[in-house]
Amino acid sequence: MLHLQLKTSTQLTLTPQMQMGLRLLQMSSQELELELQKQLSENPLLELVEESPGESSIEEMESVEWDEGSGSTGEESGWTPEATTEATSLLDHLMAQVRLAYLTDEDKVGILTLISLLDERGYLPEVEWNQLLLSGVEEPINGWPNALLQLQELDPVGVGARDLAECLLLQLKKYEVENNIVILARKLVQDHLDLLAKKDYDEIVKQLKCTKGELSQVIELIHQLKPDPGAGFREQSVQGIVPDLIVFKQKGRWQVRLNSEVIPKVGIYSQSASWIAQGGASGLSTQFQEAKWLIKSLNQRFATILRVGQCIVEHQQAFFAQGRRLMRPLVTRLVAEELSLHESTVSRAMAHKYMQTPHGVFELKFFFGRALVNEVGEEASATAIKSCIQQLIKEEDPKKPLSDQVITDCLNNQGIKVARRTVTKYREQLHIGSKHLRKPSDFFTEILS
Repeated sequence: MLHLQLKTSTQLTLTPQMQMGLRLLQMSSQELELELQKQLSENPLLELVEESPGESSIEEMESVEWDEGSGSTGEESGWTPEATTEATSLLDHLMAQVRLAYLTDEDKVGILTLISLLDERGYLPEVEWNQLLLSGVEEPINGWPNALLQLQELDPVGVGARDLAECLLLQLKKYEVENNIVILARKLVQDHLDLLAKKDYDEIVKQLKCTKGELSQVIELIHQLKPDPGAGFREQSVQGIVPDLIVFKQKGRWQVRLNSEVIPKVGIYSQSASWIAQGGASGLSTQFQEAKWLIKSLNQRFATILRVGQCIVEHQQAFFAQGRRLMRPLVTRLVAEELSLHESTVSRAMAHKYMQTPHGVFELKFFFGRALVNEVGEEASATAIKSCIQQLIKEEDPKKPLSDQVITDCLNNQGIKVARRTVTKYREQLHIGSKHLRKPSDFFTEILS
């Protein structure tokens, strides 16, 4: 006998409008600009306008305040944001190459996804790469490994490397001259970089089965490589980044506003509504609805970014006043709870967004980090501790660099209880070499600098 059972379940389905909103929220300002160019070319009812997108003729649209928290600066601190200079960021440089490449749209999306995971050096951290492979994000048709190979073909050479060895190898593979010195250099970088760090030249000669004269030429060749592909773009000045948010002081407190430069001036063609109402724009009703969704999503995007920025500024008042050492611990969960948003929404609002402050331009994720507790029960953020580590190393005797244990002892003496392994981890995250690698005479220090 057949037994039929009815089961009910609830499932959240994202509408096309919601999907568009989430997608726009996660985009950087550069990615948003590209998306809007695409929308303008595909939807005849969209146009560039002088006023803000929210000022279109569509009265039924939900109104969102764009400049909440801005206005006249009133009582100023004496600090005013410097005008951003024209400079090309590493992200812009890579995206421009992808746009011009003869690749399928699927391949381009895969490469752009990897570009979004690069750090300031142009490296693709192993952690980010592994998380991507396990995340379930839709894989390009030819797979993530192929997308990585395509990324590594871009300029500057070495971009997309997952570690120092891979970065140097990518550059060595580009050498047109295929002689014994180049071959030895590749083998040294691939298999014996640890020996190079220790300056164990006798063992290197033994492992490579080469002469000391050949090793000297190999080292000279490696000296010509660039372990930090993104360095040239950072040297153009961090002001080359156009910030999404600008911090200012008013009535004794730090506040934040949206940067008008990144607010796109896109609207709906003023006659669209009347055309459709009169039946004169047959077939354009779908485009009209899509244009409305786009404008509304843009409004919501900037409103959410501003709210997250305001929450950050409220929590980090001491940082804006006195710098990194007073950075407070802050986690996305707390911001999400305070703003009544989902934690993933806060993460999207933070992704690739920048804030201009009295201390420089920072990515929003810079202001987040877990807390460590000192001996009197006060919390110190990881950023604040990293700042202390940097300062100790900056002030050390170059001839007698501090070991991680000595740095740990110094921090403990200052009331910051932290383990040596934590100091080591933070030092490595700062891309600072160990005690032995910080000696001026060390070859490997020069490679890393």
